[in-house]
Amino acid sequence: MKPFSLRSLRGLFFVCDFLIAPMSSLRYAFDSSNGVEAMPTPEYSLPDVLERLYHNQLAIEAALMELTQLVETQGHVEAGDNVRGALEAIGENAGHIKQGLARLKLQT
Repeated sequence: MKPFSLRSLRGLFFVCDFLIAPMSSLRYAFDSSNGVEAMPTPEYSLPDVLERLYHNQLAIEAALMELTQLVETQGHVEAGDNVRGALEAIGENAGHIKQGLARLKLQT
């Protein structure tokens, strides 16, 4: 069993930063007169935010698949099988989420 290389860990940190950074830009306008958050701007509407979360889910799925392949090449086949089972659930839910997003966009 080989430990993860420094290169693979750097890649993991890059992927995590890539996935989390877009979420930090989801801000609401702040109404300073009464201290209450105002409605989100149109580019941060509920369908837009949910679509970004969906895209993040797909990116996480791809990153996990890459890491799974790396783990399996290092001899951890059982761990790889476990992750693939979880990835199946993500894949099955992706279609449902995409359909829900499409319906939500039609309503707004």
